[in-house]
This record gives sequence, structure tokens and C-alpha cells, in this order.
Amino acid sequence: MERKMSIGARIWICLCLAASLAMAIVFIVLFALSDRSAPFAGLTAGQLAAIVAPLFLTAAGYLILLCGKKAGFYVILAVAVFCAVFALIAKMLLPALFSFLNPLITWLLLRKRWDRWNEIDKQRMAVGRKSKKLKRRKTALLLAALPWTGFLGVDRFYLGYVGLGLLKFFTAGGLFVLYILDIVKIAKGTMKDRYGRPLV
Repeated sequence: MERKMSIGARIWICLCLAASLAMAIVFIVLFALSDRSAPFAGLTAGQLAAIVAPLFLTAAGYLILLCGKKAGFYVILAVAVFCAVFALIAKMLLPALFSFLNPLITWLLLRKRWDRWNEIDKQRMAVGRKSKKLKRRKTALLLAALPWTGFLGVDRFYLGYVGLGLLKFFTAGGLFVLYILDIVKIAKGTMKDRYGRPLV
């Protein structure tokens, strides 16, 4: 059940991984070496972190994807959405559109293998339904309701939804929408774990 991908996809992912890390390191070095007359002189450490963190998260997403995990693509997509929202707030339409270029190209390179990966996941889920312990509804509700765990997606990680957990983590509870929806679904008893089993 190996998750193979094409040579072109591997090359693209490696290039994006290297570029993200290189850009983050260049920003950090330029910030450290800048003097008062340099373009980075007015930049605070918090602003630098806001620039560099998405680059490191994108690199992490590509590294996860290179290991054959679909969750890496969701990380890349979540960072792209996050960057696009901030670019639109700053009224920069072109950077907002370009933020989706990497995920789009990555998807186009992986789409032939995506169906095969879904088959592998279904096989693993069939095994997981028989072997994994059932998840507790009270624990899931507590994790979803507490702001410091619900906004970070800990409830989704607990139920086995890594991609949605990462989405909630990077978007602060899906901009509050997923946070509320998850609490309601778990409280009503309609939420299931990633294997489709009801919570006990």
C-alpha cells in the first residue's frame, strides 16, 4: 500500500519545499543584518514572524506530502487561504490570487494518484474499524467546547480527522464557524469518528 507519486510531482514538491525554507531563512538573515537605513529596519519581530511562519508551515506541508500523507496538501491549502485572506484585507488582489498557485499546481500534479491514495485510505479505514477503540463523546465535546483546544482543532485530531484538525488549527477554528459546528454536531450525537463509527 505504498503511496507513489510521479517524478514530476516529487521534483515540484522538493523545489517548493526548498524555496519555502530558503525564503524564510533569507528573511530572517536580512532582518538580523539590517540597519536603520535598510528596508527591514522598520520591521518588528512580530511582523517578521507573521511573514516567516507561513513559509515554514508551507515547507512543513510539502515535507508531509513528500512522505505520502494527504494531510500535507491540506496544510498547504490552509496556509494559502490564510495568506489570501490577509492579502485581500490589505487590498492586494494579485498576491491573493498567486497564493493559490502552489496548491493548484500541486493538485494538478497529484490528481492522478489522489484516487489511489483514497483507495489506500479506505483499506486502512476498514482495518481501523475493527481494531481501533471507540472514541468517547464526552471527551470529544470537552475538547471541542474549550476555546484553547476547540480553536486549535484538538477535538478533530482526537476523532482522527487530521486534515480538518489542521484546518481548524491554522484558521482559528475555521474562523469560529467550524468551532461552533463541531460543538453542535457532537452535542447532538451526529458526529462520527474518522472510521464512520458513532461516539460512545
